[in-house]
Amino acid sequence: MDLKNRFSVENNHFSTKHIIFSLTLISLIGIILRLNYLPLDIPFLSDALLYFSYSNDLNFLNQFPNGYNFTNNGWPTLIGIIFNFLPSTEILQLMNFQRIISIIISTITIIPVYYLCRKFFPNYLAIIGACIFIFEPRIIINSLLGITDPLYIFLIVSSLSLFFSKNKNYIFISFACIAFSILVRYEGIIWFCILTVMFFIYNKKEFNYKIVLKYTIIIIICISIIAPMLEIRNNTM
Repeated sequence: MDLKNRFSVENNHFSTKHIIFSLTLISLIGIILRLNYLPLDIPFLSDALLYFSYSNDLNFLNQFPNGYNFTNNGWPTLIGIIFNFLPSTEILQLMNFQRIISIIISTITIIPVYYLCRKFFPNYLAIIGACIFIFEPRIIINSLLGITDPLYIFLIVSSLSLFFSKNKNYIFISFACIAFSILVRYEGIIWFCILTVMFFIYNKKEFNYKIVLKYTIIIIICISIIAPMLEIRNNTM
């Protein structure tokens, strides 16, 4: 039996129920592990404190605050919107909730990680890839800091997973994820350029007006996501 057929047989034995159970179990262990190291009585420092201040001001003022000077405000804007639904106004509790949101995002990233790995490997190796991600010490530590990285990684991995999907319409959602990642970290622009090059490479054999139209729609989607936040930043920063 050649390698391709062997992988096909192994995939058939690894059913959807096994995959769901495995990912659920890995996620629970990942959350428990992160919560075990959650510094509940330590306030934020450095960048995390700046993001928290912005989120807290957004929550109390019910408008985008003035006077902040950082490159991207996508992450603190999301946190500020979520703070608006919380009954607590105690500073340390809100900081811990920001950490918990970061932990949840870091944990659910195993879903796009699994689907991305499955594009290139059989199911059981994709599960191992998800395990490597969820239990990587630096990723665990990073998820406890309340900073932009977990959301940024989630958006980038989701974009790549959707980009390689067999459903060609997912390409629009893929670039939408990239646009949101640019609002979180400006490095997302690099990924936008990479996916643009890949998009035209994959479609070079059937390059026609439909491909140009599809990419035009992609650009419109990205501008529609990025432009409003840029306008807000120009008015408030």
